[in-house]
Amino acid sequence: MGNSYIKIALIFVSICVLTVEGTIAQNDDNKSIIVPLSKPNDSGVLSLNLNSGKINITGHQGNEVVINAQPRETKNTKALNNKKLRSKTIKPLEFSIIENDNKVIIGMNDTGTIVDFEIKVPRNFSLNIRLKNNGDIYVEGVNGEFEISNENGNITLVNISGSAIVDTVNKDITINFLEISNNAMAFSSLNGNLNITFPKSIQAIMKARSDEGEIFTDFELNKKLTLKKSKLSSSNKQNIDEWSIGKVNGGGPMISFKSLNGNITIRAKD
Repeated sequence: MGNSYIKIALIFVSICVLTVEGTIAQNDDNKSIIVPLSKPNDSGVLSLNLNSGKINITGHQGNEVVINAQPRETKNTKALNNKKLRSKTIKPLEFSIIENDNKVIIGMNDTGTIVDFEIKVPRNFSLNIRLKNNGDIYVEGVNGEFEISNENGNITLVNISGSAIVDTVNKDITINFLEISNNAMAFSSLNGNLNITFPKSIQAIMKARSDEGEIFTDFELNKKLTLKKSKLSSSNKQNIDEWSIGKVNGGGPMISFKSLNGNITIRAKD
């Protein structure tokens, strides 16, 4: 099957389909876009890089991706709507959806509008998600490999399986793993807390560091000093990183946890 492509225009009062090619369809509610996959029974990948908004992604039993994008009403847009301005006076935000070999890419044309995404994906789906402002990222019930970054919002992953590389600058990361794959993982927040739950049977080497916070864990981690790359300070001494490190259930892939100003909590669950 060839590529499927759709280009959408969002206005503050409605969602309009500009062009449609291939088999991507708009649902009867005129809001949801249904994206069938080239290989419906295989796993896939969803990629989305959003400048401003929130992103909610849930796993479902279907074999297609269902996308609902809604511009958020702000004080400025309320004022415009109250004046009953024609929609053509409001610059629309455009985004495209491309499906190729079970890779679904949502491309944005940023016009400054805050857009909230509600997306359903098949349960076996990997995610590559980036968000900068004005919202949180929430994922539930998905199995795959996750690369997720949110500059100014929380990241919450609930009942997921697989592996993850997750980071945020100013907010918290909360993750509940049901199962994990045999991949290295990393979790970091500059000014937020990390709260990560793993199966009790996890096999890994864990290392955690918080400069200004505390570390709490159900697993056995030992204090250990490790050296950075050779670097001399003004007092002519090497700078060092202090990590808590432990081999869990015999060891396995490396999992790192790092926060500058937040606490790190690593839980074990039966």
